[in-house]
Amino acid sequence: MPRLFVIEAEYALSLAHAEMAWIDSVIDDIRTGTPTWPTDGTDSREERDA
Repeated sequence: MPRLFVIEAEYALSLAHAEMAWIDSVIDDIRTGTPTWPTDGTDSREERDA
């Protein structure tokens, strides 16, 4: 089948692979404790909206 007819499926598959790689990296960061989390009990979104 010519690539022209499957290019959208190819793009969707590529995007899904990229999203899964990003999710895996975030999970690894959380497992290793890389992200920093607020410790003062406030939600940073509430501070920005105020």
